[in-house]
Amino acid sequence: MVSSPTLPPRENVRRYLRVLSAFKHLHNAMQPQLPKPHEALYEQSTYRLQLWLEKIVRPGGTVVGPQETISGPWGTPVRPGETIGPLVPKELPPLDVAMALHSYMLCPQRYFEDAMLRFRELELRIGDYPFAMIVDALKPDNQGYDPDRIVDASRHWEKETGSPFDPVQFLLCDVARSVKCPYDGCGIVTVLNSASFNGGKFQYVCCCRKSVTDEALRVKKFLSALAQAHRAPSRFCLPNTANLVEGVINFRAGLAPLIYDVFKRPDGKLPSVDDIMQAQPGTSSGSGMVRIRSAIVSKVDHTRFRISSVPILLHAFEHPYPFTQDIVAALRHHNEPCVQDCDNCAPPDVDLDRAYTLYAEFLDMVLEEGRREPGPEADLIWHAHQLTPRNYREYVVDQLNVFLDHLIPGEDLNAHRRSYDVQRFPEVVTVWRQGPQLSNLSAQLQLQSKGSILCNGEGSCSNRETESCLAGFAAHAFLCCDAAATIQRE
Repeated sequence: MVSSPTLPPRENVRRYLRVLSAFKHLHNAMQPQLPKPHEALYEQSTYRLQLWLEKIVRPGGTVVGPQETISGPWGTPVRPGETIGPLVPKELPPLDVAMALHSYMLCPQRYFEDAMLRFRELELRIGDYPFAMIVDALKPDNQGYDPDRIVDASRHWEKETGSPFDPVQFLLCDVARSVKCPYDGCGIVTVLNSASFNGGKFQYVCCCRKSVTDEALRVKKFLSALAQAHRAPSRFCLPNTANLVEGVINFRAGLAPLIYDVFKRPDGKLPSVDDIMQAQPGTSSGSGMVRIRSAIVSKVDHTRFRISSVPILLHAFEHPYPFTQDIVAALRHHNEPCVQDCDNCAPPDVDLDRAYTLYAEFLDMVLEEGRREPGPEADLIWHAHQLTPRNYREYVVDQLNVFLDHLIPGEDLNAHRRSYDVQRFPEVVTVWRQGPQLSNLSAQLQLQSKGSILCNGEGSCSNRETESCLAGFAAHAFLCCDAAATIQRE
């Protein structure tokens, strides 16, 4: 029996305060190590999060057999060959990985999309943020893990990844990192002794004599995602474009075929990375993502796709990591209080009664006024709530009839408002329809935009299904109304 959605339990909030304190101490431990230790920490944390998911979490658990029919913790069907089951002590994340997972979960729409489509272990193995596991391993003063409590986890990590469990040791060792060469036909895993492969200055000559750059990795990420969405349209979509209807991902928006048509060659296949990069062996890369952007703008069917939405479409390809969310940017934002030692965060002795009250008032304010300005105490509860992903989604939809997303500054719709006006709702990017009546917020969205939020250019929306428009807001951010109107609630 599925329990009703609730607010985060107080014990979780107390644990959360300890985890935040541990993150603060981790930043302090990094301070003497490098000229820009925190940037190196965030890059390292994101890379090691990927390692943890692929080498520790994904292989663990119980493998689902070909004849088994079971559902995951969030109610989704589990496919044969996938693993399911709670984390065990030896799978404890290193503290920097725990910090990256924290920032990842605080981008709930993109985290949900990745959990459903790209990193199924986020649902099937992790579920809620592992507060208890992490806190049980911390020292009493929160200054890192107690060595006696992480022996098994440390050994398991080092065995599976070949690198130190401790984040400071990992940073100081300049451990080799690996990334698959993006050029078709190479298939070689390139070993790097570099702080990062994310950034314009990164360049590495592979054994195939081609330059592996940040740009080439991003182009490969785009082409792979497009091919995957084209090959299995009922299972995948382009990153950051999922259409959610009451928590179920809907793929009927038709976005991937529009973009595929832009790039397909006469033989029906996509171009290679070389074709996009126009690079010669042993030379530096060109501006591949600029070419991709230009091709979409110039060749896409303008009667079916909003040109103003190209930046949103390509946002997930502004970094080479496999996640939809730019976790490095999220880490930078969420840990700013740790770096600046500022007071813009809830104190360790926060009055939880007051914090819960302020959070309830904040949700009421969002519903009634469309404003998003939580104070530190309300923000603490809001963040703790998002760290229980399914519970948060169901609670917020139940209370507000909308899914309240949480994006870092600079990732809202500020740059894409020429064809629609959502000035009062800069971060509410996914709207869900629930029940027989539209919520106040949904009605305000429809009224304020005067239809322009749902259609291309000016004037009223001609969609014949208001319910479909509101439920499929994510798709409507990309598609013109005639194309998006085909989205129907199942």
